[in-house]
Amino acid sequence: MQYFRRLSIIRSSFRFLSLSSSSIVNVHASTTHEELYEINKLMNNYNNSHVPIRTVALFEWMSNIINLKPDFICYTQIIRACGEINNLKLCQKIHEFIDKDQTLQSKEYYQLQIKLIYMYAKIKHIELAEEIFQQIKNRSFDINLYGTMFKGYNMNGQPEKTIRLFENEILNKKTIQLDAISATCVLSACSSSHRLDIGHNIYNEVVRLKLLEPPNIRLATAIIDMYCNCGSIDRARKLFDQLLPIADHITYSILMKAYLSINQPVQVLSLFHQLQSSSSSISPDAVLYLHVINACQQLGLPHQAENIHRAIPSFIIEKNLS
Repeated sequence: MQYFRRLSIIRSSFRFLSLSSSSIVNVHASTTHEELYEINKLMNNYNNSHVPIRTVALFEWMSNIINLKPDFICYTQIIRACGEINNLKLCQKIHEFIDKDQTLQSKEYYQLQIKLIYMYAKIKHIELAEEIFQQIKNRSFDINLYGTMFKGYNMNGQPEKTIRLFENEILNKKTIQLDAISATCVLSACSSSHRLDIGHNIYNEVVRLKLLEPPNIRLATAIIDMYCNCGSIDRARKLFDQLLPIADHITYSILMKAYLSINQPVQVLSLFHQLQSSSSSISPDAVLYLHVINACQQLGLPHQAENIHRAIPSFIIEKNLS
């Protein structure tokens, strides 16, 4: 009820704006294109400012009050807003609105379908995302479509479905090539499911397709994380050493956590000293410091642990206490 009450208030404000000479959007603009441009810009600002409910209200205002027809960009903004608002009826309403729009080009409609898949996955209605995916998957060999579905399954705690989809539609058929984003998603699923076989297969594909050239720290970190969680820490360390110049605090933390899990605290301290002595600008975060303190405790070095704790910058401590 609170959502609808807030939406009603904002709707009323837009009704007032439509009658006001100082309206934030000039409803007497010379062309529809200019009107849409201003509205789309405002929607984007609302979304970037994390007030999606205002994007929704603005969409309803333009559709119902000033009778302005949305364009492709407008639809992308309203879908983005709906993904932030956990309201199924609202999402379905926008979905229906798009399906009935005969002015959309086929390419635009297809791109919106992919965005709708992500929207439904984000509000935890993965079954509705699957329905759209099944309707359009045979019409395209687009890795973006599959990458969105991979991401949706992972977001909903279903990594095994990500792996199954990868095996059935990409690994076996070989009609679609992975890109860095989709590979990262499947590697994340392998990490969660401890599927070293599939994860190593993807790593080989990444190397074959040269997806790490130029160095891609996000993809490299996903590979390292997969190897660590699947118990192949030596492979993770080998890749880490190769990518050392671009390693970040997340990569260090993943490897440290893996070494702690197999009772190798000396390796954790070695990594920490390596980080401190390197010429990189990496700043340890709270998680990394915690791994180092735990390593000191495993080694029975309470004084060193206390020294590490004292060395933690105050802003990190304050950030984690707030």
